[in-house]
Amino acid sequence: MTQSTRTTSFSEDAKTISVFMSQRLKPLGFKKRRNGFNRRLGNGLIHQVSIFSVGAYSIDHGKFYIHAGCYVPEAELYRRNVTEPKWVTDALCTVRGCFPENYLGLSKVAANLDMLTPHIDEVLESLASFDSYDGIAGDTDIADQLAPKKSLWFETPQSIVRTCIQIAREDAEGASRTIQHYLAARKAAELPHLGHIEVVTEWAEEMGLL
Repeated sequence: MTQSTRTTSFSEDAKTISVFMSQRLKPLGFKKRRNGFNRRLGNGLIHQVSIFSVGAYSIDHGKFYIHAGCYVPEAELYRRNVTEPKWVTDALCTVRGCFPENYLGLSKVAANLDMLTPHIDEVLESLASFDSYDGIAGDTDIADQLAPKKSLWFETPQSIVRTCIQIAREDAEGASRTIQHYLAARKAAELPHLGHIEVVTEWAEEMGLL
């Protein structure tokens, strides 16, 4: 009986937080589905924000944080999943992260929604770096600019994402140059990840870049 009450309260608190976030995000172009939000930009990029909660039956029940990320469609060339999703979840994001770094107490935040404001501000500030392809496809790694906060990271290495964008733009020479430079840097690393290098090399060969 106690578990049932806790589950109901958990669900209600999550909904309260989701509604509060909706009031902030919808005017900025986000659409809502359950506890998640998507914003499709005119250039093809998709921003994703959602609540990741630890359920009532977990040892950490009643805790959550905010997932945020950016879906870069060209990156699917590397994941070999070239489709256009109707809805982007956190798992599909090319760039992703969580705010804050540690869990928040679900019931505590639901009772004091203003606690969410600085975290939503940080989410939007971080996503602003991914409003266009300039930083993603540019020669400078945007990850270096994000490093101090470490709030967002590239799930697929940025150089590989850049390579995919160059392929999509029919810049085969640029794509070849980018991936070769990336592989050379990885091989020269103090502790090279040989498995990763092998996978990327195989992919690059299949794409005709090596």
